[in-house]
Amino acid sequence: MGGYQAPPPVDKEARKKYDTHVEAPLELYAILQFVATLAGMIIYMSRFDEITPFYQWFFAAGIVLSIMICGGIMEQKRWVSIAEYLRLALVLVALNSYYYFWYVDWLAIMAAFSIALTVLSALYFTWSWRKFHRLQSA
Repeated sequence: MGGYQAPPPVDKEARKKYDTHVEAPLELYAILQFVATLAGMIIYMSRFDEITPFYQWFFAAGIVLSIMICGGIMEQKRWVSIAEYLRLALVLVALNSYYYFWYVDWLAIMAAFSIALTVLSALYFTWSWRKFHRLQSA
């Protein structure tokens, strides 16, 4: 059977460390989305007893998805380029449907604000993601 074989010693200088490089615009986007997710989570937890179980589950899934995508952006995962657009669309639909059913007086303001923020987020994400991947290919 060969007996015990000791593993080779670890050379600290030669060991490859896990380190992803993220350009500053993409890193800023991930940080801003993470902060927005934290703010949404605080609002979600403060209103948890007031919302229906459907929205409790829907918003919880949105929070988890948002945090996963922020991590995916920082790790340069390929699936992020599609998942981020889906997340933005889901957040837009979720917020506006919530306001439509529960706070109809604020719907017009929330719709205008959320549509503008979603479009700006999608444009900035597209610009920064393509810029980073253009630099990677060169």
